[in-house]
Amino acid sequence: MIMSVLEKEDNSNKKLNITLFVFILLAMIPSIISVILEQEIKMLIWIWDVLIIAMCFVYVFFFMKIAINKNNLIKIILGLCVMILQYIAYLTNNYVQSLYMILPIIFFIHYLISYCMLASVKIKEIDLSYFFKLFSKFAFIACVYNIIINFSSIINISVLSKYIHISSFFNHRNGFGQFLFFAIIGIVYLILEDKKNKKNYLLLLFFLFNLLFTFSRASILATGIFLFLIFFKSSSKGITKKILWILFLIVVMILGTIFVINNPSMLEFIDYYVIRTDDGLTGRDTLWMFAIDVFENGNYLLGYGLGSTVDLLEKFDFTNTHNTYVEVLVLGGVMYLLAMLALYIYIYIKEKKAEKHLEAKFIVFRMSLISFLVYTFFEKVLLFGTGYAPIITTIFMVTIPLIIINNIKKSENKEESEWIEEVK
Repeated sequence: MIMSVLEKEDNSNKKLNITLFVFILLAMIPSIISVILEQEIKMLIWIWDVLIIAMCFVYVFFFMKIAINKNNLIKIILGLCVMILQYIAYLTNNYVQSLYMILPIIFFIHYLISYCMLASVKIKEIDLSYFFKLFSKFAFIACVYNIIINFSSIINISVLSKYIHISSFFNHRNGFGQFLFFAIIGIVYLILEDKKNKKNYLLLLFFLFNLLFTFSRASILATGIFLFLIFFKSSSKGITKKILWILFLIVVMILGTIFVINNPSMLEFIDYYVIRTDDGLTGRDTLWMFAIDVFENGNYLLGYGLGSTVDLLEKFDFTNTHNTYVEVLVLGGVMYLLAMLALYIYIYIKEKKAEKHLEAKFIVFRMSLISFLVYTFFEKVLLFGTGYAPIITTIFMVTIPLIIINNIKKSENKEESEWIEEVK
């Protein structure tokens, strides 16, 4: 294992990490305004989302040094192909609406920014830590605000007869849950970087506390898988001790289950807020079957085109497929789904290879990708799309991992590599 060559006191250029953070922050403004106004202005939000991506592209293109090489040219050509196929999908399904005609272009621009341009920038390791520190501070503010505005509901939650939505300044608790999932990824990275910093452990507990009160099952599940994988893969404990820890947790879960079953009030609370046996998958299975029927009636290879699910679902009073894979099938058909899966597989393989040359903390990104892929079975999150969720997801799942991969300097000895020390 090759340790980082960077010094902790290095004061390198922080242009990239600030760019990523501001990109996320700007994308969240419509959500914050909607919460303040207590209404969602869809057209304004859509226009703002388009402007954000356009502004980021202009800034990155003119003010950041981007390497144009053969690898990037291939990526650009692939992105153009996906964009062209979307327009063909519109035409073959006679589904042409002026509002959606710009979406493939926006998709391509976002793709250029996140996959081709920002991912190629040379940075120092300390800059990556700076980004996660910024994001953790912002997450801390969101959690404090959440507790302040929902304090009475939180302390009285066991006696509330009405279901509550604890979501900070997000439109929905699932959005806040997803945000906290990424915040936990960031804080775990910082913990593995400096295990002696107690503040980060407290922040992790604070984020987990807020996440549990969102009762967002998909986010809680993904976070649980992520933390379990991190413990199992990064812990210095031997395999025997890890197995004993797992057995201990299983025993605790069994005892906890017995305790809950014998406590009717607690059982009712957990069933009402967490398990929700009456809701089941809260209609997700019905949505999935409906969306698959829509897909089967369209173009198998190319789907209906970006943005089409909004109108197709609204006709039947649905708003969301709540499954990324089903959503992608409807939007872009088998071709789009294969392209998305190929990208995830490519990043996963690259991350696994990169881990051999970097410190243990970088395992965070491969474990978070596995957890995220589970999350996408229950929620719709598209890469390179418009809006807060696609932007933050693309940054955490695509841009940052590729920045790390592209900043590994290969030495003549294949067994030895290191993070690039100089920013070019």
